[in-house]
Amino acid sequence: MSDQVKTITTGGRATAYRETGSGEALVFVHGVGSNKDAWRPQIEHFATSHRVIRYDTLGHGGSDLPPDPAALDDYVAQLLGLLDGLDYARVDGAGEADFVLNTGIIDDSDTLERFRPALEAARPRDLPMICANPDLVVVRHGGARVLCAGAIAAEYERMGGTVHYFGKPHGAIYQACFDVLDGVAKPRMLAVGDNLDTDIAGAAAVGLRTALILGGVLADALGIASGETAPAERVSALCAARGVTPDMAVPALVW
Repeated sequence: MSDQVKTITTGGRATAYRETGSGEALVFVHGVGSNKDAWRPQIEHFATSHRVIRYDTLGHGGSDLPPDPAALDDYVAQLLGLLDGLDYARVDGAGEADFVLNTGIIDDSDTLERFRPALEAARPRDLPMICANPDLVVVRHGGARVLCAGAIAAEYERMGGTVHYFGKPHGAIYQACFDVLDGVAKPRMLAVGDNLDTDIAGAAAVGLRTALILGGVLADALGIASGETAPAERVSALCAARGVTPDMAVPALVW
């Protein structure tokens, strides 16, 4: 299959993408500030046995800008529109599916129970799942905790399913960033996040300095409100229990 850049228009906005190889499909989604070509090392490996699709998310590379203001739903709609525009079809039941694409929840109020019927239907057919975000939970502005794609994937694994993860803490996403930041030395980089298991652990594993945001995902564990700081001994105890230690910690990220 040709590796040339193609463009497809969905929802009135153009998406630039590439396809390589043939077979079961794998869709690569890059992170903020990157583009579809950051996945080159992974493409060379997987294209020998899979049909690999990678694209520029809205506002990146050759794709159009997102709406202003942009929301997560705009990026989910872009991916679904891309798949609809290719020779793939979204299906209602696992009996017609070849794989499960897990990009996260539909509504902020969602619990695992909303997705359990789909997981229970996919598991007997051994459908592989592609998880686009390993985080278990995210914190919205104001402190509301919301289920994330990683929690759905973890439940599928608990049921015996196979999951392919993309994103923090896995090394490929950091290599994609390094490719974009070619020429910038690691000592000039700082990874900032509120999750010890994904943000901080992943960045530390690739040799980056890290800054932990205390008042996000870890606020409940630290006994503080969103945006508050916590006693140093409490932070140290939590980091020791998780086996991950950041280079620094701050209450919140404000600009």
